[in-house]
Amino acid sequence: MRPILPKAGSFFSYAQQIDNAGVYSNRGPQVTALEKGYAERLGVLDFSRVVLCSNATVALQGALQVSEVSEWRVQAFTFAATIHAAIQSQKEISLADVGLDTWGALPSEGCDPGQGLLTVLPFGGEFHSIMFKDQKHLVIDAAASLGNANKWVNLMKPDWIAVFSLHATKSFGIGEGGLAVFGSSENAQKFRNWINFGF
Repeated sequence: MRPILPKAGSFFSYAQQIDNAGVYSNRGPQVTALEKGYAERLGVLDFSRVVLCSNATVALQGALQVSEVSEWRVQAFTFAATIHAAIQSQKEISLADVGLDTWGALPSEGCDPGQGLLTVLPFGGEFHSIMFKDQKHLVIDAAASLGNANKWVNLMKPDWIAVFSLHATKSFGIGEGGLAVFGSSENAQKFRNWINFGF
């Protein structure tokens, strides 16, 4: 598989706009424009719930770290970056069983409000929100699932977060990057503060 990304000439004008604005980091106008574009693509009316960051692993770590939850169940069948992000979040973690039909984490039984669940959508799978209707805190590693996210991303609860990869090998990549969509603008702002050195 070989990544297909836009040629440099097609986005050179955006680089010139960055030069003209003089903002090269920390939430510049091009980042905001791209977040708005993704929000529109996904049908997210409040674009403040959509946050770009350096990559999906960092997005997963931050999503877990800014959460009020101290313990996360992490799906046992997963990509290495998912479990690494959970370990780096410095939260207590345990492994969650995987369903044979979805290859995703099984919902928590009893749903301890102090415990969260990190589930994975393997191979670009679709998320079925009804399975997790009783789960208060949920992070969805949807790395390769941007292509079907508009079907379910607006069904997320306030304390749910979906993370997508924008790596060159993904269906809608930009070369590298992570995209986090939050169930609430308040949690999105906590994450923005976290990726900006905690300010």
